[in-house]
Amino acid sequence: MAIDLPRAHALASRIPSDFVLGFATSSWQIEGSSHTRGRSIWDDFSETPGKILDGNTAL
Repeated sequence: MAIDLPRAHALASRIPSDFVLGFATSSWQIEGSSHTRGRSIWDDFSETPGKILDGNTAL
């Protein structure tokens, strides 16, 4: 992939300085449920109390 730097800089200068860009993915969407496969490290991690900030899981 090529990047046109002058064009990229022009675009970047229009983005507010407090703009926050975030990315996320869901292992349940990508890997599927543990009901149809073996458990993964993420299954164990996400079910451990205190590991997920608000305690919310897709289970």
